[in-house]
Amino acid sequence: MSAPAKGVKTERKKRTLEDREKKKKAVKDESAEDKKPEREIKTVQKKKEPDEYDYDSSDEEDLRNTIGNIPVDKLNNIASGKYPVVGYNPYEPFLDIFSSEKSIHPIDNRPEPKARFIPSKDEMRIVSRMVHAIKMGWARGPKQKEEKKFYDIWAAEDAMDHKTKSELARMRMHMPAPKMPLPVHAESWEEAEPEDRTIQFIPQKYDALRKVPQYNKFITERFERCLDLYLAPRKIKMKLQVDPSDLLPDLPNPEDLRPFPTTLAFVSRYYHILNSLFMFIQSKRTHTK
Repeated sequence: MSAPAKGVKTERKKRTLEDREKKKKAVKDESAEDKKPEREIKTVQKKKEPDEYDYDSSDEEDLRNTIGNIPVDKLNNIASGKYPVVGYNPYEPFLDIFSSEKSIHPIDNRPEPKARFIPSKDEMRIVSRMVHAIKMGWARGPKQKEEKKFYDIWAAEDAMDHKTKSELARMRMHMPAPKMPLPVHAESWEEAEPEDRTIQFIPQKYDALRKVPQYNKFITERFERCLDLYLAPRKIKMKLQVDPSDLLPDLPNPEDLRPFPTTLAFVSRYYHILNSLFMFIQSKRTHTK
């Protein structure tokens, strides 16, 4: 074989060997990636969970006197309704800083700002909106809670307490129904023919009370009574209460009747003389009788 042919063969062998090594590396990498999760799972399972007693955040108490990281004394105080801080005194003396010592000058002597004397425009807008809503009827006050109405079950039915206006008006305008006439003995002694009887009832005689049948016109009479009460109108007649002074005519005003005499012009003395003579004559007549 010639030298160039040998060189080609050696190069081919090298390439094939390199390809085989690359394939082996790729297979190893894939197998390593597949095995990684299993290793990680194993490592996670092997990790130990942290214990709450491994460390202590409090420097004052021992691990044996704590539940978790909380001292037992605090838990006992909380359970008994006390302050959780051990040794806390809620009744310490109060230090009155401002009124304990009299001071000449005030604590804050700043002048009042100008904004306190100027009306707020935001409040003015809010008030104007509220006024407009009230005028338009949009704003309504809070709904008043309806109080529960209780009634006395032992009170009389005609009691006037807790009655509405309509109920009181009905009670005042109540018209009792006319009562039915009481039974009489006219059916028993009326001697007339059945056709000429004024009462449509013919008396009969029975040997015993247990043989008396039921009144056959009872239902019809009750029905006619209900019809009379339902259909017959009832009316209240009001009596006229007239004042005698209202019947007299109205007298005219004297000022409207003028002119008429208002002063005394002359006096006649003969009238008094004649009156005295008449009285004297009348007295004489009575004495003579």
